[in-house]
Amino acid sequence: MSSEFVTYGGESPAGCPKVVWKDLCDVCLPRVRINLFTPALNLMPVSTKIDEILVEGIFLGHNLGGAEFFLEYISGSVWLGLPWEFDSLLVNSSLVAFRQSLLQVDSRCPFKFSGEIESAWVAADELRELLVEIDPKSMEDLYGYWPAFLEDVAVGDYSVGGNPD
Repeated sequence: MSSEFVTYGGESPAGCPKVVWKDLCDVCLPRVRINLFTPALNLMPVSTKIDEILVEGIFLGHNLGGAEFFLEYISGSVWLGLPWEFDSLLVNSSLVAFRQSLLQVDSRCPFKFSGEIESAWVAADELRELLVEIDPKSMEDLYGYWPAFLEDVAVGDYSVGGNPD
């Protein structure tokens, strides 16, 4: 299944460095089938905290739970701002890695589940290997975005055949 992409163009939003805007215009963001990420049609500047430091970035989109994805200007990393937390979680170390990770997950979803919990574990382990290959830094925090998603996959969420529990 091919993915649809949201493309950006024109003038960069206020405060967005030209190099960041160029990357956003060149990379494009995928519309994925599952509720992991819904790209913003209009990108807006944001200020938020990462490790208790106020940083500037651009809003990229959100997930079903209302958490907001943003691209931090200085590092170029994609972060998830959780409305119920005071800090943000690293999603990927670059916009390109974020795009590739979303595309890999989307191409495998729904995950095949044979009715045995082991098949869900296998699906999660295979995806973990791919995500580490794309962006090892995204998997360093055991409570991070992608490790939490993989925990859901390992128990049968996002699968054909339903949750094995």
